[in-house]
Amino acid sequence: MQSPSNQKPILLRVSTTHLGRYYATSNRTNRMVTSQMIQAGSKRWEAMTVGYFLGRKPPFHQVSAYVRFIWHSVKDVMATVNGFFFIQFANCVALEEVIDGGPWLFQGQPIVLQKRTSGLALRKHGHTQVPIWVKLRHIPVELWTTDGLSTIASGIGRPLYRDAITKAGTRLDFARVCVMVDFNATLPKHIVMIFSGEDGNE
Repeated sequence: MQSPSNQKPILLRVSTTHLGRYYATSNRTNRMVTSQMIQAGSKRWEAMTVGYFLGRKPPFHQVSAYVRFIWHSVKDVMATVNGFFFIQFANCVALEEVIDGGPWLFQGQPIVLQKRTSGLALRKHGHTQVPIWVKLRHIPVELWTTDGLSTIASGIGRPLYRDAITKAGTRLDFARVCVMVDFNATLPKHIVMIFSGEDGNE
């Protein structure tokens, strides 16, 4: 890179605020950015998450209304034309709770969330697994427990959590469980339960 010491700096001023120095080259302009600028900008956006959907991008107004409804600490929602959503929270604690509480689904579509960091590149990574909701029917009441439902759901994928009604046990027609599955996996239509005796034998 050409040293700027032999070139005359061009000072850019807006009002009376000095914004920095430009060093002109033949085909580009180099901008001097200080660490103080980075720190000040990062402070403003530290309680922000960047997200995108695996699949079709839902309308912005629907996403904005949905996240404000389920996450009461949301301050602002923004979006880009290439499918990224920026969600600003009231504080970092609220942000961490949302990140740790995932995965999250919107109209059955998983949304990938990551904390905004300095220099974060906006690109959608390839995913090999995805969380989905499944309904488990004809479950014996004896298996309507955390261990029982987890054992059954593991026949589909990795169990993550139950919905509120399943957890409360107030609807026995079916259990609704969120499981992590391989993106291209063929899901089974039936799960065979093999009961063992008290001695552990089938």
